[in-house]
Amino acid sequence: MAVGGLSERLAFILELDADGALSGFRRVGDTAERELGKADNRLDKLGGRMQVAGVGALAFAGVAGRALFSFAEQSEDANLSQLKLQNSLSNNPRLAGENADAYLELADAIQGKTAADGDAIVAGMAMLGTFKVTGDQLREITPLVVDYARKFGVDMVDSNAAVGKALDGSLGALKRNGVSIDENLFKTDRYAAVTEALRS
Repeated sequence: MAVGGLSERLAFILELDADGALSGFRRVGDTAERELGKADNRLDKLGGRMQVAGVGALAFAGVAGRALFSFAEQSEDANLSQLKLQNSLSNNPRLAGENADAYLELADAIQGKTAADGDAIVAGMAMLGTFKVTGDQLREITPLVVDYARKFGVDMVDSNAAVGKALDGSLGALKRNGVSIDENLFKTDRYAAVTEALRS
C-alpha cells in the first residue's frame, strides 16, 4: 500500500495501532500541558518580581526626586545668599572695593571649624553688611557672631541683625540673650564694646 501525504500516513498509523497512536497523542498532550503549566508559573514569578522591582524603582525614584529637590533648594539658597552679600557690598560705602570671594572663603573656613552652615554664614554677613561696618570689621566680627548664634540657638541672619543694631546703638536683642556689654566702653566705642562682649 502506497503512503502519500501526512494525513494518509496518520490514517495508516491509526489503522495499524489505533490504541498505541492514541496513547502517544495523550503522552504528547500531557507533556505539553505540564510544560505550559511550568511556563505559566515562571511567568507568574517573573510578573511578581517585576512588580516588586517596579515598587522598588518607584520608591527609589521618590527618594531620588526628594534628594534632587532638596539639592535644588539648597543651591537656590546659596545663590540667594551670595546675591544678598554682593548687594550689601555694593550698597554700603564702607565696603566699597571689597571682594565677595574673600567673604565666601571666610564662610567656608568657619564652616570647616564649627560645622555651621556656610550659606547661613554668608546670609548673615550680607545682613551685617547692611549696617555701618567696614570690611575689616565684618571679617573680624563674623566668627564671633557665628559663635553667638550657635551658643544661643539663634538664626544666623537674626544674630547678625542683633549685632548690627547694637553697633547702631540698640543693645536690646543682645541683652535679651544674656550678652553683657560694657556700658562705658559702649559710649565711646560701640564696635569694641560689642566685640569684647561677644568674645567673652
